[in-house]
Amino acid sequence: MSDSDGTKNLLIAIGVVVIVFGLLFSVNLFFKPKPVTVDSLVDKTLSGEQNPETNFVYHGFVFIEVGGLWQTQWQFKNTQYIILLHYSPLELENIKIVGDINSSFDSKEIYLTFDPLGSELKYVAMSAGEISLNLVRALNTIPVAACSRNETDACADRPIINCSNTDKPVIFLKESNETMIDLKGNCIILQGAGADIAKVSERMIYQWYGIMEREQ
Repeated sequence: MSDSDGTKNLLIAIGVVVIVFGLLFSVNLFFKPKPVTVDSLVDKTLSGEQNPETNFVYHGFVFIEVGGLWQTQWQFKNTQYIILLHYSPLELENIKIVGDINSSFDSKEIYLTFDPLGSELKYVAMSAGEISLNLVRALNTIPVAACSRNETDACADRPIINCSNTDKPVIFLKESNETMIDLKGNCIILQGAGADIAKVSERMIYQWYGIMEREQ
């Protein structure tokens, strides 16, 4: 597959996610309560029977491993919702966070951008999908798919947004050998190599939900 084909598929995936969840949001279905089921494993966890590989309590949230994903419940006002992510908070505690963001992230839209010539686009695509879904839920914000540069046909009709050419809020999925979250005013840089891009993205998602805290 060429870089152009890979980028086009990634943008299509992001676009589908954004459109679907935009429609759900518009008809007020996204926050439809899911039934809360407390099974025997949750009961055991709350009673103190915990295993970091299968079930545990983290900052007051019960985490259980279900089919290769980690599940917990998050409450918004008086309603509880199910969160499913690939990594548990225990697996993400060592990810470094530096810098600070500014008030631009109070916006109703946040640009989600990436390098269309990257070599790990499958991990970028997975991370973009998770971030898009959880931006709507956690921040009540609509993600806007963008490219960091106009180097492929798939980016021709997308906003060209990076951390230096706008004062609008931007989340940049950046391929890098250094795994970290770099906060720079109006820009959140989620960087890593391969699967580490997904790890830093989920670390940020847990931060949005208030499940994980930033070390001071």
